[in-house]
Amino acid sequence: MKLIDPEKKCIQCGACVHACPINEYDENFIVYLIFFKDQINFDIWRRCCSCFLCEENCPQGLSPRDELFRLRRDKFKDNIPENVNQLKEKIQNTGFIFDLDDYINEERSELKIPILNLKTIKDEINKILKYVE
Repeated sequence: MKLIDPEKKCIQCGACVHACPINEYDENFIVYLIFFKDQINFDIWRRCCSCFLCEENCPQGLSPRDELFRLRRDKFKDNIPENVNQLKEKIQNTGFIFDLDDYINEERSELKIPILNLKTIKDEINKILKYVE
């Protein structure tokens, strides 16, 4: 496997895979493959749930999530698929594709990483959205 960007030193340790909630339901969702040219396919990068757990657990300080988002932006820059349009309003309203609820902190607690102050995050998103309007 060849790295897309040789500066990104993915060691395929699996920390991102074990942290990923998608992998809990689909063992074929191997997050670190996003860094390798010959492994990228639609199934790898279309399903990220934006939880940040992959980058928070990477011992190399890499962000598979950033790579996934970059690929999404490049692929759909001019042509957004219909199923993505359904998420557009949620993203515009909250900045996230999923609900900001206690489930996030339950998962983070189980992984022994700091919980998020969801009220503060929601308040900040609302401030930003009001400023943008």
